[in-house]
Amino acid sequence: MTTSIRPGELPAHALLARYRDTGGFTDCWIADLPRAASHAEYVEAFYTTALFGIERRLLAWFASKPSTAADARLLADARSDRFAAWTVEARAADQLLLCDFTRRTRSWLMVEPLPDGVGTRLYFGSAVVPRRDATGVGGSMGMAFHALSGFHAVYSRALLGAARTRLMKARGETPASVPAMPDRPVSPVSPSTPTSTPTRVPDPMSAATPNRHRRPGPAFRERPTREQIAALPPFDPLPLERIVVVETAEQADAALRAMLQARFVGFDTESKPTFTRDAVRDGPHVIQFSTLDQAFIVQVNDRSPIAFLREVLESEAIVKVGFGLDSDRGPLEHKLHTRLRASVEVSQVLRSLGHKQALGAKAAVAVVLGRRMTKSKSVTTSNWGAARLSPQQLLYAANDAYAALKVFEAMGSPYP
Repeated sequence: MTTSIRPGELPAHALLARYRDTGGFTDCWIADLPRAASHAEYVEAFYTTALFGIERRLLAWFASKPSTAADARLLADARSDRFAAWTVEARAADQLLLCDFTRRTRSWLMVEPLPDGVGTRLYFGSAVVPRRDATGVGGSMGMAFHALSGFHAVYSRALLGAARTRLMKARGETPASVPAMPDRPVSPVSPSTPTSTPTRVPDPMSAATPNRHRRPGPAFRERPTREQIAALPPFDPLPLERIVVVETAEQADAALRAMLQARFVGFDTESKPTFTRDAVRDGPHVIQFSTLDQAFIVQVNDRSPIAFLREVLESEAIVKVGFGLDSDRGPLEHKLHTRLRASVEVSQVLRSLGHKQALGAKAAVAVVLGRRMTKSKSVTTSNWGAARLSPQQLLYAANDAYAALKVFEAMGSPYP
């Protein structure tokens, strides 16, 4: 078994690979552990070493981003999506992708069993995305990146080595964990993990899905009630400054490039409400798309960039992810004479993964992300055909699409 910390190639299914494939900097460091270890053990060990403790203290002092070992355990146990300066961008049963508060860097941790059936391979990687240029797409890495690249490599090796050492010292011991949630009892043995590691009994969704699709949210066995959703922490939405109303050819070109780079985009539409039976419904009046970084809003009127809309909707390279897509297809064909291609109905994915009840965006955000998404009824029923949308309408529309994408990604982006 190789014991050194060594550079390696990102596995094809690595959550970090998306940044390598879109022009960002990525690296990958590998270490082998001569025992079985779960991903939760690895994450907790990584963020509770003495070496990483120095970084945690620096973040608390200079960036007002404090954290504790208990916070690391919550992160490892998939019961929190925030830790110090990072938030969870994507999670699978065997890996975790974190985004820092500047949104320039990513950290990635993954485990996989070694062929000998005894050991575990530990992966640690980082990504740095370029500074955006005037179009909002692409740009340079910056001087600081080049100045610190040598230190980063040494520090990455040291962090992975410290985590491996901590896991070695814990050999034969049960890692500390936070108390179990009431609806997820602890079992002494789980068939999907080594017998030396206590794990939680999988809920219906995680039991019915491959590891890469396991979700991080609370294990609601049934559709969550309003009271259960109200008790959750709030969903972190896209802010107004990251929402673009696409009106010009230049904005359309920049949006198209961003969506092609992202591949998966959240998608939804809004229509002006009707209040009588005989009223003619001529929506959609607003079409929204979202990447993980920004949202693009298009008002469907005489000045709309129709060619741009058709290109995105019909593109096989841009996968549109949303809720209630079947109800969008007819109006899109009628009004824009185009078909919605390469799309994923998130509620169907949830059903295929074991959740039998139909879930809308709010319930799915609660089930999958463990977050409370609020929707204003006054905004829902507002005039979506207005000449200019209000800030509240822009936030509502953008985050409907963004929430669908976040849920889909948290399930492992299951798409052929």
